[in-house]
Order: sequence, then structure tokens, then C-alpha cells
Amino acid sequence: MHESYPVKSAESSASGYAAAARDGVVGLVDKVESMHLAIADQPFRALRATPVTQLPSALVRRSHRGIARGVYSVVRQSLAGLLTLADAYESGWREIHGGGEKPSGWWHSALNGLVGDYLHQRDSHLAQDMQCLVPAERSGRHLVVFVHGLCCDENYWHSMSERHWGERDMHYARRMTERGYTPIYIRYNSGLSLSDNGRALNDALQSLHQQWPEPIESLHLVGHSMGGLLSRSAVHVAAAQRSRWVSVLERVVCLGSPHQGSAVERGAELARQALHWHPITRPVAEVVGLRSTGIQNLSDSHLGEAMDWPEHVALDYVFASVAPDEASTVSQSLGDFLVDVGSGSASEDVRYAEHRRAGRYFLGGLNHMQLLNHPRVATVLESLIPIRDSSKRKN
Repeated sequence: MHESYPVKSAESSASGYAAAARDGVVGLVDKVESMHLAIADQPFRALRATPVTQLPSALVRRSHRGIARGVYSVVRQSLAGLLTLADAYESGWREIHGGGEKPSGWWHSALNGLVGDYLHQRDSHLAQDMQCLVPAERSGRHLVVFVHGLCCDENYWHSMSERHWGERDMHYARRMTERGYTPIYIRYNSGLSLSDNGRALNDALQSLHQQWPEPIESLHLVGHSMGGLLSRSAVHVAAAQRSRWVSVLERVVCLGSPHQGSAVERGAELARQALHWHPITRPVAEVVGLRSTGIQNLSDSHLGEAMDWPEHVALDYVFASVAPDEASTVSQSLGDFLVDVGSGSASEDVRYAEHRRAGRYFLGGLNHMQLLNHPRVATVLESLIPIRDSSKRKN
């Protein structure tokens, strides 16, 4: 069981589920209205080209647009009014029942990944803060910090346990505990930019280093997907700010991280541009364009200004493919279905000097999500992170 170890305690606004639903519904009505009018304009445009029907079609078009906009306005205002009342009720309920704790769950982490930057800008109750989640008994001098990926939370590290291990509740944190480490989980808003989250992770680890009840002798970061990018970004920030926590950092391990960007995100951007070309599909393009800054950053996975990587910190990239052969066409193009092996290994990225020193480990026959909890990945982690004397931990 883990408890929250928040970096900041600033109160968010009262806006929550109902407010988010209101904004989403109103935005959806806007897009439907735009598409409706764009489709309706097609026959009117053809009729305007004929002198005989030009004037009547213009009058009918004006009448149609006026009626349609009036109807959509009534729908929009009615739904917005109902959901505003629901938001007020929700805010009052939380105040009465002391519901100041942030919500959690797979849907909440997915929501933050998709539109977390918007929630953050609106100071919504649904926007996730950067947090460290630590054991109820805070002890141990050797820590392993797990950083989840896009649209995920700390619970994803425990997924598929029975399928992969043949037993329940087997995962990397448990394995590391048996090896003398204290596991720490990071929870964060994956919809924010990589650079913002990198700075926040640096602050979180600095706070952890300062407030931990014993002197920390070693620290390891294990990041899945976007979590690996954040881990690297936090080390860059720590190097620039000379943060004290990096002095005990021994190793960063990235699992399936898109160091050279994600072809999926680049494809989404190309789709948005193509859809934006025609007036009928332009509203759909605007919906595609609503994806969060965090997602859009994955087009090239740029972390900001490159800093010198600390000499004492080891770096390793574990990347996978659904195909058994690293050199195969499937591995080079699809990889683990979300990250191809070129991006996962940063084989051609010259932007960051640390790539040249990274150890690289290819795992064939695994997909992206299986990297979160799989015996083959655990074997690699255990080869990289040494056993500590568990007798030194407090009981």
C-alpha cells in the first residue's frame, strides 16, 4: 500500500467532472454545428453558380443557417446550463464531504494524457499534480523510482501479473524489494509538455531527497515510454540546477521510450493536416488537434536544451518488437506497435550526447505494454540494478 507524498499542496479550483463534461459537450456541439453547416453549404454553392437560382438559394441558405445556429445555440446553452448546475452541486458535495483528494484510476490518467494541459490551464480538480507515492513505512537507503508513461498511472506497473508470472501481485517493485530496495512510484499529468514534466520531476525528486528520513545512498530511475523521456529530462534539469538528488543517482533505465519520437503521433499530425484541407472535414481536424501538448511532443521527443549527462550516472535503453528479429522490417517499422526499434534505441539521434553512452537491450516478441511487467524485462533490470544488503533496511 502506498500513500501520497505530494510535491505541492496548492488547492485546485472546484471544477471537476461536471465542468470537464460541460466543456467537452459544448465543444462537441460546436464541431457538429461546423460540420453540419459545411456539408449544407455544398449544394448551395452549386446553386449559386447558376444565375436563375442564385438569389433564391442565397435566401434559403441564409434562412437555413439562421435556424440551424439558433437550434444549436439552444442545445448548447441548455446542456451548458445543466452541467453548470451539476458542477455547482459537485463542488458543494466535495466541500461538505471533504473531497479535496485528487481522483485516480485508469480513466483519470487517460483523461490527463489526452487533455491534461487543458485541465491544468483551467486549474481543474481533475488535473493531476506531480507526486511521489511511497510506502507507508518510509525506510531504506536504496530507492528505485518507477515513472509511468502516457495516459497511465502507477497501477499499470502491476498489470498482467498472472499472465506473465503465473501468480498474482508479482511485479518489478516486489522484485526490487526482495533485492534490498524501497520502491517509489511517480504519478503525474502526462498531458503536460515533456519539459514542464521534466522540471516537475526534478522538483519531486529533490523534495524526496530532502525529506526522506534516512540518508539515501543510491537511487535508480526506471521509466516506461514517456516516463523514460521524463527521467532523462529530469536529469538534464538536475545537471543545470545542480540538484542534490542527482548525486545519489546511479542509473536511468528507459523501457520502450520513443527517444526519436513516435510514428503514431507523426501520423496523427499528418491526418490532422489532411482533414483540415476540406471544409467538411475541418471540424474533425480540429478535434484531432485537441490532443494534449504531451502527446504532440512525442512527434520528435525533444526535451529542450541538451545538458551534459552526469559522468557517474549509467543509462540503459530496453526496447522491444513484436517480431523476434531486431533487424526485421516489422521491428524497424512497427517495433512494439507504438515505438519502433530505431526510436527505442535512439540509434540515429545526435541531439543528446548521452545516447552514445547508453547500454542497449533488445527484447523480441514483446509489445509496448508488456514491458511494464514481464519476467524477461525483470531479468534485464536485475542484471543492471545490483542486489543490496536488505538487512540494512529497517523492519
